[in-house]
Amino acid sequence: MEQYVAHAFIVSGVLLIVAAILFHRVANLVFLFLGIGFIFSGSVVLLETMIETWVCAFLLGVIFIGGLIIVFWKPLKDIQEKTKHSHIDSELHQKQFVLDADVNITSEWEYHHSGINWKVKSVEPLLKGTLVRIERIENGTLWVSAI
Repeated sequence: MEQYVAHAFIVSGVLLIVAAILFHRVANLVFLFLGIGFIFSGSVVLLETMIETWVCAFLLGVIFIGGLIIVFWKPLKDIQEKTKHSHIDSELHQKQFVLDADVNITSEWEYHHSGINWKVKSVEPLLKGTLVRIERIENGTLWVSAI
């Protein structure tokens, strides 16, 4: 059985990489690193540069996976932390309407538009009857300013 160690590790590595591709978003980096580590350790054993045992091949794979994690930890962490904030214009942007209640930064007054009740807030206090324009939209809140 020891003669198939290299082949078993290479096939296992390929299957892990295929699993990482098929089941993306579910621990795909773990499967990817395990697959690359298994392929590497299987290749080293296949080239007869180390003893052909399951334990040696597994330990070599673990060492290689650890090296991959150390090398790629910072770049992958930086990629995950980058968020793209984009401004999207919709039919509500720049829309004008008259306030039916006083509005400020903590107000709970709601404006009904397109079947949705939007909370209306303003950085500056605005009185009932003021003509306002929607400046930005955030999570069910319309931020307005006086015209």
